[in-house]
Amino acid sequence: MNCSKLLNVLASASIAYCSGAHAGAPASLDEACDLLKNQLARIEGLPGGRPYKFWFCVPWDGYSDSHYYVFDLRSNPTPGSGMDWTQSAGHYAISKRTGRLRYFDLATERVVDIPKSYYGSATTNAAQSDHPAETGASSK
Repeated sequence: MNCSKLLNVLASASIAYCSGAHAGAPASLDEACDLLKNQLARIEGLPGGRPYKFWFCVPWDGYSDSHYYVFDLRSNPTPGSGMDWTQSAGHYAISKRTGRLRYFDLATERVVDIPKSYYGSATTNAAQSDHPAETGASSK
């Protein structure tokens, strides 16, 4: 393979990765939820690209579409935070055909691209927070 072909292959793979594309359709709601959490962790720039252990998905019944699984991504209360309820981390859609992560806009009830402000947001938020669960840092 010559250098220009190699560069084209690498550029295509990079674009697919950065756009939230996934090589394969999720076979179930659980698999779609795992895709959501892992892709969002990479987009936000969480440590090691791993999702927060407190995240979980609630399938959102307010929207019916044969092309997407739509979830309310929620977070369990962080131990020691004083909160007794879960919090929504946003509504997201996973393509049933490709596994691509998209944002679900509640106001318009439309599937849209992930807002640019999400990219690398964990790095920015970590610099502003001293709570280990929020920054992904170890509490040890």
